[in-house]
Amino acid sequence: MTQVKPLSFARHGSEKMIFDARMGPQSLHHNEVIYIVYQANEHGVAAHPHIIAYNCVTQSWSKPVKLGENPAEYDHHFAPILWIDAS
Repeated sequence: MTQVKPLSFARHGSEKMIFDARMGPQSLHHNEVIYIVYQANEHGVAAHPHIIAYNCVTQSWSKPVKLGENPAEYDHHFAPILWIDAS
């Protein structure tokens, strides 16, 4: 049996990332790329939405991109949602 090594993707993640599946990281696989959205903030407790991609062919991560600002001092309900449509 092949042993799979876990891959770290979210540095400085929100404490609430694993609190509830509805607020945790989400991912989609499309054209050999896994897209992941999550909350993180390396400078404080207000977690902001981020996206990162993992290329399955090259086995490499993109740089994380901050998608917006959480206006609250601390609120884990601003978890990003990930959608890919047919077009």
